[in-house]
Amino acid sequence: LEGLKKTSCLEPLSRAVLKSRELLVVWTAFCVLHSNATRLHSAVMKGFGVPLHFEDLGHLVLPTKAEGDVVLAVASYLKNVGTDSPIFSLKSEESTFELGRRFADQSSELISIWKQEVDDANSRVQGHWEEVQRKQQLAAQLRNDIANLEVELANLQGLLVPKQHELAEHGNKERRANAHHASSYAVRSYDSVAHSVCRGEVNRLASQESSLENQLSTKKSQLEAALRAPAPVLQPLPEKQCNAMPIIFFLYMPKLFKQMSYYCLLSQQLLFPDSWNNAWSGHDGAARLDILSQVTRNPKVHSQELSWSEYYNSKQSSKYHTPPVKRSGKDTELVLFVTNSKALPKEVGNESVDHYFSDREGVWYPDSMRPRFAWFGGHKSYDRSKAGGREINPSIRLEHIVTVSAFTEQLGLEYRSLQWTMVQPGSSHIKKSRGNEGYARQRDRPPSYSKTEFLTLCNLRAFPHAQLRNVMVALQERRLPLRSSMVHALIQQTIFHVGTISELDKSLHFEWRQDLKDPHLCSDISSILRSLYDELKDCPTQYKTLALVAKLCNFFSKFNQPACRDTARHIAKSMMQWAVELEAEISSSPSGAIRAKQVKLYQHASLALVEGDLVEDDVAWLIQSNVKSRNLFIADEDCAEIATNWSCIEYGMSACLSEVLQIAERSGQMLTGAFQLVVNSCPDGLNWTRWQKGGSIQTQCFVSRDYGKTYLLNVMSGTVLINGSPPSQLPRSILDHPLYKRTFANRNFEVVEDGGFLVTCTPVFDRHYRFLELSGDLQVLEADPNTGETMELLGSAGDWTGTLPSRLRSMHSHWLLRDRNIVLVRGIGFNDRDVSFVIVTGTPDRGVKCVDKHLQQKNIEQLQNLLDEMDTLVICRSKAMDVLAKFEDRRFIHPLRNCQSQLRFFLPRYNLTFQSRNGALHCQEIVGYKLLPEQYVNGTFRGIMQYLVLGRDVGKSSKTVILFPQGVVRRVSHGAVCISTMEACSASLNYYQYIIHHRFGYFEAKQSRASRLQLAAIHLATSSSTPDENLGMTGEERAVNLLRASWTNRPLSAAESSALNNISSLADGLSPTISLLCHEITMCSKQLDFLHGHPSKDAPSLSPCLAGATYSNGVANRRVSSRVFLSRFEESRAGVSAAKHMPPAKFEQNIQLPKCRVSNEDLREIECLMEKLRQSRVLHIAAPTKSKIPQDEFPLGMIATSVASSRLGKDIIDELRESWDMYQLSTQTPPATVDGNTLTELLGLKAYVELRRKDAEKYIVRGLTDVHDHWYSPGHALLQLVGIVPAPTRADLCEMAVHPSKIDDFNPMLSPDTRVNLVESIIIWLSLCVYEDKVNRLISLYQAGNLEEYTLELAVKTVWRES
Repeated sequence: LEGLKKTSCLEPLSRAVLKSRELLVVWTAFCVLHSNATRLHSAVMKGFGVPLHFEDLGHLVLPTKAEGDVVLAVASYLKNVGTDSPIFSLKSEESTFELGRRFADQSSELISIWKQEVDDANSRVQGHWEEVQRKQQLAAQLRNDIANLEVELANLQGLLVPKQHELAEHGNKERRANAHHASSYAVRSYDSVAHSVCRGEVNRLASQESSLENQLSTKKSQLEAALRAPAPVLQPLPEKQCNAMPIIFFLYMPKLFKQMSYYCLLSQQLLFPDSWNNAWSGHDGAARLDILSQVTRNPKVHSQELSWSEYYNSKQSSKYHTPPVKRSGKDTELVLFVTNSKALPKEVGNESVDHYFSDREGVWYPDSMRPRFAWFGGHKSYDRSKAGGREINPSIRLEHIVTVSAFTEQLGLEYRSLQWTMVQPGSSHIKKSRGNEGYARQRDRPPSYSKTEFLTLCNLRAFPHAQLRNVMVALQERRLPLRSSMVHALIQQTIFHVGTISELDKSLHFEWRQDLKDPHLCSDISSILRSLYDELKDCPTQYKTLALVAKLCNFFSKFNQPACRDTARHIAKSMMQWAVELEAEISSSPSGAIRAKQVKLYQHASLALVEGDLVEDDVAWLIQSNVKSRNLFIADEDCAEIATNWSCIEYGMSACLSEVLQIAERSGQMLTGAFQLVVNSCPDGLNWTRWQKGGSIQTQCFVSRDYGKTYLLNVMSGTVLINGSPPSQLPRSILDHPLYKRTFANRNFEVVEDGGFLVTCTPVFDRHYRFLELSGDLQVLEADPNTGETMELLGSAGDWTGTLPSRLRSMHSHWLLRDRNIVLVRGIGFNDRDVSFVIVTGTPDRGVKCVDKHLQQKNIEQLQNLLDEMDTLVICRSKAMDVLAKFEDRRFIHPLRNCQSQLRFFLPRYNLTFQSRNGALHCQEIVGYKLLPEQYVNGTFRGIMQYLVLGRDVGKSSKTVILFPQGVVRRVSHGAVCISTMEACSASLNYYQYIIHHRFGYFEAKQSRASRLQLAAIHLATSSSTPDENLGMTGEERAVNLLRASWTNRPLSAAESSALNNISSLADGLSPTISLLCHEITMCSKQLDFLHGHPSKDAPSLSPCLAGATYSNGVANRRVSSRVFLSRFEESRAGVSAAKHMPPAKFEQNIQLPKCRVSNEDLREIECLMEKLRQSRVLHIAAPTKSKIPQDEFPLGMIATSVASSRLGKDIIDELRESWDMYQLSTQTPPATVDGNTLTELLGLKAYVELRRKDAEKYIVRGLTDVHDHWYSPGHALLQLVGIVPAPTRADLCEMAVHPSKIDDFNPMLSPDTRVNLVESIIIWLSLCVYEDKVNRLISLYQAGNLEEYTLELAVKTVWRES
């Protein structure tokens, strides 16, 4: 019970049953003690009752019939004893004091103590009187001495006074003789010798006077002390024997009465609710009630009172007498206090011994001090008041409903509104409306309960005598939600509640269980419970419901229903089978939750067995389930439910332990079988004997010895030991070893000792593991029981690793097969058995072999046979490594050589592979691309080299791809720029691809928005004040364009947000435009967060003040390029006041340019050449007729009729048939051919188009930049030089075609006619660009030999819309 009390109980009804069992044990103990006291001291105990009412036992909730039988036995005993003149009751203490007086009067031991106390009291009185007499004699002597001293002092003073006068006369003569004008007479009359003699005599007499005065003062003080009365005598016990004997009884109470008083008071207190010292749920189990003030007294009250034991012990010894044998009275849990502490006198006797005339004066006996009892609770902390050590009155009778609720299980907060359904106060206390409460409280129905289920559970306990039948009907008709823990608690509270105890035929019985005497009803109960088992036996998730059914079966089996016990056995078997089925799941996925569930199943199997009658098979299963549940659970041993289950199992085992031990002694094979469930290596045929502690005391443990090993099994707790060590535990030194933690993490194993090694009890993922720690080194072996192969785990930091790449050292585990001279490089986890590399040792051609993905799960034999076909990891110091090292750390580049001596370079963190082929490194992940010889982009990305340049293979359209790692762009010293990535070798990194636009020369980021933002960060970090050669603008200006292309109104991803923060930090203080754009993108991305399921966050409405002010100042004073101007809408969204651009000083727009030589006639000429190329150079291909082309049959012809019955089906079939016919025609078309002059004509056409395009481009650029004929030319040229007026790029020309007003950003002095000519020229230039691209495609297709696509491309005509 103590273990259960400390456990955090989670099972339904656990607290009510626990409190009931606790009360029953204490009441039974009191009855045993009371019976012994009555037998031993019949004369003393005669006529006294007890304060316990047997009717209170009806509150108990007990799940076994045996406990109910004990209740009836205790109730019968209490009924016979009665409650008249109750002893040890704080409600009426007279009976208890009378009991003490009776016992003390007939106890020779206590009478002897009384006689000793009387003798000691007389000795104290005699000693006190002797002290008084001594003081009186001393006072008389002192008075005589004082009188003599006073006479002597008077005589001395008569001599001293004349001498003092004489000395004064001598002094006067001395002053006159020593005067300035003294006469000769005065000088002669002074006698110095006589003066000196007189002075000496006066001093001698004065000293004698002072001495006599001191002696007189001392004598007077001594007289005062002698007259003072001596300390009074406070006797420890009353003078009258009738008053003293009860005190002696309680101070020297015999052990039997001590125990009886303790258990009597504790029995009364246990009727209180457990939480009586706090606000508690009282009426109906739901109303708030605080009984603290009812059952306790304020601690200030008893702190001011006097304890009899303290008073008695403090008065045992005094200055007048010390007993030869020291006696010390002790309080028991029943403390004896003085009712009126003021009865202790402050003064005893007279103040002066002159007034003492007898030995009774100055002596006091505590007859006026009336004793009372006090109780502060039991031995346990939970039996004491926690409210400041308050005194408890356990004899208080609380309201009946409060006591009933104290023994009713408290539901959780989820079902607190249904607590009233759990309470049944009995027929005489039940409400008249109880049967209708369910209908009136339907508002409290949980959503998961149907109306029928709710009304059924509300009426289960409506009427006490019909409870049992109500439960059985509800179970038979399945009208209760059995998945609910609340329903489990309600059923158990209903069945196990003892109920009213009444007398029938001069014997007590349980009124509420009268139905159990009906054999037909008991048979029906057995059938109902069996049907429930049959329904749930294949539902492992309903194990708690089956556990409830098992409890009910075991309960009813005690009422002559053996079929119920058979059902409980079947339930235990089912739970054990479910637990066994979980073993495979645990082996594949070791989860603490699954293992915990397995242990719970075994525990409930034990509970289903231990709560009923046992046969030999039951004991075998019980021991097996105990052993499995005790030794399998490792991960979550602190699980509260499991701890509670163990306490319940041990409680149940304690009742049937002797029976279990007897059966186990007869059948040792069941012990061997149970042991083998945990330790597979345990041999068969072990001989088991009971283990004796100290050679004589038999225990619940069995021991067996075989081949130097000692096996021990505790059948009660399920603990097994091998050579004194339990399985399922590795030593902490192994668990904390770095090698173990690296490979096995926090996994623990069931192990046994074997030859110094700790070996796993059962296979783990089809492998056995052996552990040995010696001098701080750990040896781990992995054995395959199928092949007999044994591998040894190597450390990753040993000398043997040599030049292995860091990823192979830190991201893999290494297993040595000594017989085969190979090391398998697997995943770090012990259960990751895919072999990534094989290290061959012991041979000249040893090396590290790389295992391809499709071979990694092969067995060892197969891998060894394929070693020659695997790639070998090599050490490479080539230029290729230098190139790749710009992009990735050399430590993480794996050079591999295949069996044809071809190299490939694998970058595992980026998952990139470059294969050496035909003198170049081809990228396997980006198909058709290879590393270019020139790994530097001239004129762009100044200061950064952390990229790879890839180009297309020969014969394909020329495209250049740049690879940059994804990371944080940082400026470092001396203008260098780098991209920071994670340095861990196990990191999984990403990269971005950027394509160089063939026309505009800038880099395109088509991969994602995040890649576009990182490209902007790179441009910004590598930007300078001069335009980039390839871009035609600065990096900052290009970053602005990329940011505008990245605008979004959806939430940013983590990568996008990181890149945007990177740009913002780079632009801080350097580029206010970019800072404002970053702020705008961030703000816009958050405004619609709620549409995407993100928490709403208020985005700031204003941009950073410093960036906004810097931007406005730069624009207003024309200090920045027009490329970094924000548009009017961007300024508004960023919260910046519209910048007032300073216009040119009244420019005269009078610069005239002649018309461009390239006109629309050139476009028509080009189209004519294209048409001529189509007509004259492409051979005529006669389209064959359908009748001449053999066609395959339409494949859907068989179902066409049925599908075409509807209009929709007919349309679908017609479209499919038409598509099929076109496919047939295309497959029958003969290949196209061209004549030999085609390439020459194409090259000529290309030269013509390129020349026209360059002429048009030169004209446009000249018009946008040449201002020499204007008065403002010098100023404009200066602005062009410093970059405030940007130089036009090809991309700018495209924008001017759509927005002609952009021309003013480059040359605001052009006349209107010239502007029109420029726009026309730009459109012609764009058309020429289209033709140039088309001709380039034709040449590329022709040179690649792809004549079919060449023909299709040539057949496409370009039609221009007239504007």
